Amino acid sequence: MKNLKKTISLLLAVIIMATAFTALPFTASAAENDETTEDGASSGTMGECAWTLDDEGTLTISGNGRMWGFDPKYIPEKSSYTTTAPWAGKVKKAIFENGVTNIGYAAFTGCSELTSVTIPDSVTSIDRYAFMQSGLTSIDIPNSVTEIDISAFQECTGLTSIEIPKSITKIDYWFYGCTGLKSVTIPDSVTSIEEEAFSGCNGLTSITIPNSVTSIGRSAFSSTGLVNINIPDSVTSISGSLFYNCVDLKSVNIPDSVTSIGRDAFYNCTSLADIKVPDSVTNIGSNAFYNTSWYNSQDDGIVYLRDFALCYKGKTSWDSTINIKEGTKIICGSAFSDTRFSAVTIPDGVTSIGEEAFRNCWYLESVNIPKGMTEIGDYAFYNCKNVKNIIIPESVTYIGSYALGYYYEGRDKKINLKIFGVKGSAAEKYAVDNGFAFEEIETDQTYVDEDTNISVTADEGLTLQVVEKNETETGDIVISKEETVHSVYDISLLKDGSEAQPEGSVTVKIPCDVEGAKVYRVEQDKSLTDMNAVYENGYLVFTTEHFSVYVVSVPKTCIIGDANGDNTVDVLDAAAIQKHASGISELNSDQLAVADVNGDGNVDVLDAAEIQKFAAGKITEFKKKA
Repeated sequence: MKNLKKTISLLLAVIIMATAFTALPFTASAAENDETTEDGASSGTMGECAWTLDDEGTLTISGNGRMWGFDPKYIPEKSSYTTTAPWAGKVKKAIFENGVTNIGYAAFTGCSELTSVTIPDSVTSIDRYAFMQSGLTSIDIPNSVTEIDISAFQECTGLTSIEIPKSITKIDYWFYGCTGLKSVTIPDSVTSIEEEAFSGCNGLTSITIPNSVTSIGRSAFSSTGLVNINIPDSVTSISGSLFYNCVDLKSVNIPDSVTSIGRDAFYNCTSLADIKVPDSVTNIGSNAFYNTSWYNSQDDGIVYLRDFALCYKGKTSWDSTINIKEGTKIICGSAFSDTRFSAVTIPDGVTSIGEEAFRNCWYLESVNIPKGMTEIGDYAFYNCKNVKNIIIPESVTYIGSYALGYYYEGRDKKINLKIFGVKGSAAEKYAVDNGFAFEEIETDQTYVDEDTNISVTADEGLTLQVVEKNETETGDIVISKEETVHSVYDISLLKDGSEAQPEGSVTVKIPCDVEGAKVYRVEQDKSLTDMNAVYENGYLVFTTEHFSVYVVSVPKTCIIGDANGDNTVDVLDAAAIQKHASGISELNSDQLAVADVNGDGNVDVLDAAEIQKFAAGKITEFKKKA
């Protein structure tokens, strides 16, 4: 992984350089009016400036204004660049006289014998790639310089020290690959350190960052030799890959001002054992502490960082519910990616689910998002195809790209996801923006059972459990003759794994397609209490203060002649009556009521004969009416 990232980084650098070399102004393939004397000295002009190179390799540049830049030449056999300036391969020392205002673009690229340069106060900028891959061992930059363009000192491997002037406010991609650089003191004029500013400086063991710095870019110190570092309290985030592959890093001080730690921030910092993550941090990216020694491993395979954040999975074969321990604040990026379990319980107090935290959890069906959660990162539940319903509390203010409802099958696709949330919340916005179904809930938590679609709106911090009962289990439930049992559910709320009755009334919604249906609660003595459910948009809605077994009944359909109760009158009903009459089997009271088709008060073979005639089409109705 680390070699791949380094290779990609180098390739990107080459691409950027190749693009920039053909795009910037003030470049020329050669200086004007070049002359060479008999003693080997040469000279020429470059617009507003003139140059002279003596036979000892000392280059003097004079004039008033800008010097030209030069298109560099790539050397395939060395995988490096050299300048196309007339002093290429000859210059050993460069002197800029007062009046020159810049050091030109790629002016000394690849000048491996150049070891020193003198810069006057008139120079205000050092252009892109000016000294890249040169032989510089030291340089004194005056305070007049306000701009140093990217890669100005890239891969100056002999450069061991440099004093950054106080006129500089931003450190860009300057020192990439300066392997000889040992220490850097950044002046308090600098407010930002940009991406990869010191990346690959593996000899850099010490750096002082002042409180003026408010941002440090991605990979700014990756693959350096840093051992200890203090992040100033002016910085609010640790960017992605900031200390990537800093194998010598042992101690880092993160101030309370920091609120997030980016992806791969301390990836492969194998010596890192002393670090304190403050409570201010609410988000930790994927693999932020991968392969560091700063772990507190639990027996269940879940790995925590000092009981603060769950950051790395230790198993990949879970097949049951995962309970994250109390006190956890953050579920880091990729914490559970590619694991096998069906449900996860996230405790109160967790404020953030990192990017890709549950990616590729194919078997995951049930997730509870606790009140107080504020962020669900990018791709957090990507490829979780079985998560069909999810309740997102109002406290969640950010839901990342592809966080919910998406899976990959040759391209990104959507599942039939339904999001429950508060109107006007981030949950509704995500549903609308991504084309998912959204159902408004009250500010109380709404719990939904995915198998039955029964929902309960109750206090936070609970778990809904619904068990559907079959006919054998409900044989002792007796309802009126005008009704028939449609379905029976054992509904309960759990708190910390134990059954808990609600505090006050809660609202229950049971899906049902029969408008005249009723809901009864089964009491301990088997009596039934009518819950006075109201039919609303395909649900029976009622309130309760106590959970138990609930019976959904529907009006009985009375069909004269339907002796076997299959809602059809045919020869099977005649056979059922004949068996009853001969004592082989008996009809129940409801069946007897519809079997007496001739209305003589008896159920016998005469009724069976009438039903056979009806089935054969010889009669169209019975004497007894419904």
